[in-house]
Amino acid sequence: MARAQQAAAAAAPAPTNPTTICGQPFPMPPAIPEPPANSSPVVFQVAPCFDAQGNTSLVDIQTYLFYMQIKDRISRPTQGTWVPYNDEIEQIIRDDFKRLWGTNFLDNLSIESQDYVFPNGVVGKLITYNMEERQRVKIVDYVGSKKIETTKIDEKLKEANAQVRLDTFIDPGLI
Repeated sequence: MARAQQAAAAAAPAPTNPTTICGQPFPMPPAIPEPPANSSPVVFQVAPCFDAQGNTSLVDIQTYLFYMQIKDRISRPTQGTWVPYNDEIEQIIRDDFKRLWGTNFLDNLSIESQDYVFPNGVVGKLITYNMEERQRVKIVDYVGSKKIETTKIDEKLKEANAQVRLDTFIDPGLI
């Protein structure tokens, strides 16, 4: 039986255009059903990526997903549900961009769409949210403050509502 399964897997057509998501190869799982032949493009996969940070995020990924409405508009092949990629989806993506940028968590954000062509010729859209988070404050050091105690500096900054707190995002304007 194992040989028959291996032969069937070897005979299965490979995707027509292998691609990458988040810098990693995106292999098509063999058991995923295809969208109906002659369908318009469909929303196939959505991926939040942090390539510039070694694909790790300091903020919980669920926080970003909260701001991404597209996550609720992805095709579900195993359930036979295929979401068309259309103007409404593109507007959702633009709105996601605005919401994510508005969090002030990010220094850089871009959203890309790649085509994945199923063996039956239907295009599945792979949507990648490329994010680079703002740096966080790790150490607060007052350089050149030998005559004034750091506690006095902290007090004055607190009075001016200009405190620099550890593990917060760096605000160049505040610095």
